[in-house]
Amino acid sequence: LAFSWRHQLKACEAAGVWAIAPDQRGYGLTEGPKGQGAVPEYDMAHRPGDLVGRLDHLGVDKAIFVGHDWGGIVVWQMPLMHPTRNAAVVGLNTPYMLRAPVDPIAIMRARMGEEMYIVHFQKYGEADAILDANVRRAFDMFMRRPLAGPVASAGFSTERTGDE
Repeated sequence: LAFSWRHQLKACEAAGVWAIAPDQRGYGLTEGPKGQGAVPEYDMAHRPGDLVGRLDHLGVDKAIFVGHDWGGIVVWQMPLMHPTRNAAVVGLNTPYMLRAPVDPIAIMRARMGEEMYIVHFQKYGEADAILDANVRRAFDMFMRRPLAGPVASAGFSTERTGDE
């Protein structure tokens, strides 16, 4: 979420560098397309296009794009899909990857099984239901430091039980 870039934005401002951190379509406070029929509008053809739309809206010809995790995967597509709009790309936590020869979800499903979180959340509405059921628990699960030592896992039902 854009909020997580607040410290970096302050540092950019202090250095005299103008920077923005928009939420991706469907994240944070955005009002992206809704409903199961809107799923194709969240594909990799649309997400980099949203960044170009942001540049157009701001009257900016070219930018350095920095993305972390899923945002990194998106910004790596910018020089491929919109080469004239990039000064540079920085992908944090995600290396550049060539397009897979088959559906990436099928690869993840075969290698890591149905409970791998990306595979698990391919059913429309399931991620929302799981994460919305207990937002605090979901946020704690994603944002806390890793537990020391091996932890038995039952997919998304794993809970912390002590002073971890």
